[in-house]
Amino acid sequence: MNVSLMAPLDVARFALAYLVIICIPGYAIAIAARPRAPLVERLALAIPCAYSLVALSGLVTALAGLPYGLPAYAALAVPAVAAAAYASWRRRSMAPVTTDATNDGRWWLAAAGVAIVQAAVLGAVFAGYVAPPNGDAVSHVQWTNMVARAHVFPLALLSAHAGDATGGFYPPVFHVLTALVLGAAPMSPIHAVFYSVLATAVVLPLGLFAYVRGATGNARIAALATLAALAFDPLPLYIATQGFYTLVASQLFIPALALALRDGLGRGDRRAVALSAVLGVGLFYTHPTEFITAALLALAIVPASLRSLSSWTRAVTYGAGVALVWAIAALPALAAVRRTMVAGAQPEIASAHFFVPSTNPTPPVVLATYVDNVFGRNESYIVPALAVIGAAWCLAHRRWLGLVASQTILSVLFLDATSTQLLHRFYVLSFPWAL
Repeated sequence: MNVSLMAPLDVARFALAYLVIICIPGYAIAIAARPRAPLVERLALAIPCAYSLVALSGLVTALAGLPYGLPAYAALAVPAVAAAAYASWRRRSMAPVTTDATNDGRWWLAAAGVAIVQAAVLGAVFAGYVAPPNGDAVSHVQWTNMVARAHVFPLALLSAHAGDATGGFYPPVFHVLTALVLGAAPMSPIHAVFYSVLATAVVLPLGLFAYVRGATGNARIAALATLAALAFDPLPLYIATQGFYTLVASQLFIPALALALRDGLGRGDRRAVALSAVLGVGLFYTHPTEFITAALLALAIVPASLRSLSSWTRAVTYGAGVALVWAIAALPALAAVRRTMVAGAQPEIASAHFFVPSTNPTPPVVLATYVDNVFGRNESYIVPALAVIGAAWCLAHRRWLGLVASQTILSVLFLDATSTQLLHRFYVLSFPWAL
């Protein structure tokens, strides 16, 4: 008998287990690290913080040769939640904690509304399916099953056997986290994997709202940006049908890390510095290519806070410390990363002729490719036209120039990747992470 992919009992059990194992620990850490942040930002931070907890606890067990499962995760998560709760209680008992959202009004409801709409649409659409509509889900289910049965945090997930360190690298946190939820709420693994990606996809509007509000200081603009995001092709169905599960999960890290870097490097908040270090570890073991995206979004908002030589010196010092933590955390996986690049990616690039300059890089063809891939199948070009108008307004009024700069860099990279391939080596280097 075929069971709906959105079986109500499985959805309810997964939601309860995910709330207890992932959302509550992650939110507790978000409160401790960002006590003055608006509610929406802390909610958007919860899942990335929990992913980072999984990465940190998993690294410890992998390096110590210990099994990994709910007890190992709880050994770090429970003390972290207790410490965060105690720190929050201490702050509130000493003085009321005010947030940075005093003048936000109710604009955050737009982000919450978009998240609810996306959840309803995804639930209604996929209720008629018995399995995710993409072949990529099979690999994620196999890896999740492997982790759940072997009780390991695999640094070389592409190995032939669980716990074997001879294979290539593939970011494991998504699968390990899903296996933890499966351990608490048994169900079909394919359901658990699909629900895990939906959990992150539904929260994406909150992350977008938090970033735009942080970048502009205007909750109304953040609300409009969240509504405008629905005009883009990926939300909400594309990301659920294409199978880029670890990439989707990593998208919540991008606004969280960019905002943490702004407050840490730009404003000298040591809690934000520590949060940046922790989130970076989680991001590396979730989907490392998104460091590039996070760097671009941080570039849009960090420099504006650096207005003196001492602030730049502080930013460089803190940034070096954060980068050192990231490098140390990545070190155990670097051998597997090299195997992925040499044995997996290079032959595929050569055989499939990836990253070859276009034979017809005429401006109309390149522009049409850019609009179709970035803005979706909107043949009226209304959305990109509005984006150009917005950039022109920012330049004319000399406001939010960092956002214009980051968007320009992204556009140039895309146009080069679909035409001249001047940055061929950069694209080849980034390719293995998407395997």
